[in-house]
Amino acid sequence: MAVTNLTTWSKTDPAGRLTVAANQVTWTGLQSNDGDTHLNKDFGADHFTEALMQATPHTLSCRETANGGYHNVVIWAVTNTVDDMRTWELSSSQAASVRFYSHVSGTPSLVLTNHETNATDYSIALSVGTTYYLSITRAAGALTCSIYSDADRNNLIDSISRPANAARNYRYAQTATNWNQGSAYVCSGWVADLDVGEAASGGPPPRLMKTTQLGNALGGLVHAA
Repeated sequence: MAVTNLTTWSKTDPAGRLTVAANQVTWTGLQSNDGDTHLNKDFGADHFTEALMQATPHTLSCRETANGGYHNVVIWAVTNTVDDMRTWELSSSQAASVRFYSHVSGTPSLVLTNHETNATDYSIALSVGTTYYLSITRAAGALTCSIYSDADRNNLIDSISRPANAARNYRYAQTATNWNQGSAYVCSGWVADLDVGEAASGGPPPRLMKTTQLGNALGGLVHAA
């Protein structure tokens, strides 16, 4: 699949906290009460199905660079309602998200939530200033975020998962989303190299050759030479 071009996404940013490049969105001093802030793209009704997200997991890298203690910033979401995280919570919206979160201490974790049921799972304690590499998939009725310390995704440090709604498909992808409530909780960070499987939207992913098929194909090339 291909890394999405974030400059083609729609931006809502009333306080001017977001800086968007082709492969990265950075939020600087993003506050919980900045107003509805997010970056999103409309992929069409029912685009993000379980079958698609199983075949093409969503991937991204992320880092929290600073925070003022308590905070929530959504780094990935699929949704049928483009909005802030607080609205998803209060309305039990058709949305699922992964966010950076800390309660007072400033030590972040990653949190996965199915907002329709408010079912939530928390990662182990993570670190400010460290890059994490995520792979998010939906399979066998569950939404799972795997957290790695390396870009090749060999060193798994934690995995968070919650049940997904069986018949739920999603229209929008969303990132860099604030909580949008009354206190000025501050956070800075970024998301980069976001891949939501756009290359797969026109059909199924390329079929890989079985080992025997590959061997026969290579053998044919040798004989032909």
